[in-house]
Amino acid sequence: MEDRNWTIIDVLNWTKDYFVEKGVESPRLNIELILCSVLNIARIDIYKQYDKPLTDLELKNIRNLILKRAAGEPLQYILGKTSFLDTEILVNDTVMIPRPETELLVKRVLDDFSNKFKKYKILDIGTGSGCIALSLAKNFPASEVLAIDSSYFALMTAKNNGTNLAIKNINFNQCDILNEIPTQDKFDIIVSNPPYIPINEYNQLDDVVKNYEPREALTDGGDGLSFYRRFSDIMTELLINDGTFYFEIGYNQMLAIKNIFLDRAINLEFVEDFNKIPRIVIGKYI
Repeated sequence: MEDRNWTIIDVLNWTKDYFVEKGVESPRLNIELILCSVLNIARIDIYKQYDKPLTDLELKNIRNLILKRAAGEPLQYILGKTSFLDTEILVNDTVMIPRPETELLVKRVLDDFSNKFKKYKILDIGTGSGCIALSLAKNFPASEVLAIDSSYFALMTAKNNGTNLAIKNINFNQCDILNEIPTQDKFDIIVSNPPYIPINEYNQLDDVVKNYEPREALTDGGDGLSFYRRFSDIMTELLINDGTFYFEIGYNQMLAIKNIFLDRAINLEFVEDFNKIPRIVIGKYI
């Protein structure tokens, strides 16, 4: 971007071509969202104010974000936020970027528990950004939600999200679920999107994921099943007799998870994602 008097539309057009050259997906949307963030405007305003000249400071800030995105840094981390269902969630490199598949998990819980004003006790294991826990707390305002994570920094992000969203019916505790039980309480609903990518598959992931997203949120460092084995062992301590758990699972893990819960007197249901891949396991005591 050589020195000249740049307008919004100049930056939009130049960067779109630059992002195409660099292999950035959705190049126009990316620069639109960068412009919105730096200039604090809505996307429609880009085109209402397309001929507005940019100040040197605005141009400098835009250029910095363009270079980060072209280098592969996820747009969500660059902007510091993302959308999860109908909620804006703060994200940074201490937490995994929420995926659309995880929205399916929350939607299924909301579908299964239609009485939104009943008081449920809900546990979110490995809360990360807090996207699951906060969505459930928001939709079940009479309920009590406990969100746990082994990462102090992830919990700080989740707490910040709770504060920004002014959600009061949620607590955050640091807990390593593989070695601890978070509370003596039992829960009506337990949810989790644990690290389920086997280490051999993690090593083959795109560099963008490996270079920017926290490793411990993606893989257990083994076969991807460590957390489900632990869940199988502790569900009787955490789930009430007529409670329900909802866990996100990885590609081709359905049979292994069936075997893990085989002797636990738990009825399992598997829910497919957008690609017809079993992505959620739902469990209830028989």
